[in-house]
Amino acid sequence: MLLGDEFWLLAHNEHTGKPRLSGRVSGLGLAAALIGELVYWQNVTVQGGFVHVIKLNPPPDALGHTMLDQMVAEHSPYSTRTWLAFFGRTADEMVAQRLWRTGTLRQETSRKLLKQVVSYVPVDTNKAAWPMARIATTLRRESPMEHTDAFLAGLATATGLDQLMLGGAGAGPRQYLGHVMSGLAAPLYELVIHTQSAVGDAVLSQRA
Repeated sequence: MLLGDEFWLLAHNEHTGKPRLSGRVSGLGLAAALIGELVYWQNVTVQGGFVHVIKLNPPPDALGHTMLDQMVAEHSPYSTRTWLAFFGRTADEMVAQRLWRTGTLRQETSRKLLKQVVSYVPVDTNKAAWPMARIATTLRRESPMEHTDAFLAGLATATGLDQLMLGGAGAGPRQYLGHVMSGLAAPLYELVIHTQSAVGDAVLSQRA
């Protein structure tokens, strides 16, 4: 499963599909996960506060291809925070659509204020709960962690999902989480840090 898909499942209830985060914070985390996909595919890198396109070969996923095209259309690199904010506005719907097309989510339609609203609900509760259970268990046991899970754990920390992931855990798992994050490849670590900063600003603006 792709990084954006797994973060969507982390950020939504496995039974109802309801978000665990505010829309803005969830969008930033999802945007980071999608940019992370492009980093893993070696289409982009994150360095010095900017996202740089380094390979034009089409990514294996249509959503990644669309994002890369939008980045390439800009003749000079935009800051990481700019891309997080830009993609964060639509990331939830884009990833939910991708999960719907693979049969992981189903659509439910309801009416609110005389308008039809489409929501997304996991088809398989166990499959939807697996990313949270897998990463939380690995952290609590302080077991070796896959690098993709380490990145997702970093995004969970950046968006506040670590409170749910490690609720009631002692100091050991939290220290291990810091160790795991410090071992991320430099572009992914920088992406997590920029996401955390953007989330902090978003939370402050919501309180103002």
